[in-house]
Amino acid sequence: MKAQGISSFVIGSSVVYQTLLMAVIGATLGLIFTLLTALYLPAKVPFAFSWELIGITMVLMIVFAVLGGLLSVRQIVRIDPSQAIS
Repeated sequence: MKAQGISSFVIGSSVVYQTLLMAVIGATLGLIFTLLTALYLPAKVPFAFSWELIGITMVLMIVFAVLGGLLSVRQIVRIDPSQAIS
């Protein structure tokens, strides 16, 4: 994309947006599957469910995913377009 003349800002914001979207979708699916699992577990299985812990974990997962995406944006900004093609 950089070789096509697209600015680093557009590429970077696209990467961050896609990372954020995928992290939110992943965290939401994880929550849904956790709730479904809790519904179908037998009563004998000890299972503690803390909304605070789940909320904090989901937020931290999303934050760390975006931070990881920012690391790749840093690499994208630094790379030379001619080097990216080869």
